[in-house]
Amino acid sequence: MRHLVKEIAPAEIASKIDGPDPDILFTFEKSAIEDGRLAK
Repeated sequence: MRHLVKEIAPAEIASKIDGPDPDILFTFEKSAIEDGRLAK
């Protein structure tokens, strides 16, 4: 949720929100579905 708030909130609110946790939020890769790392 933090990531969404930081991206879409007005600047005065977004500046108070910590950035996303890199251990949890990751870039989507289509290959993750194909090789089984993510469920369909």
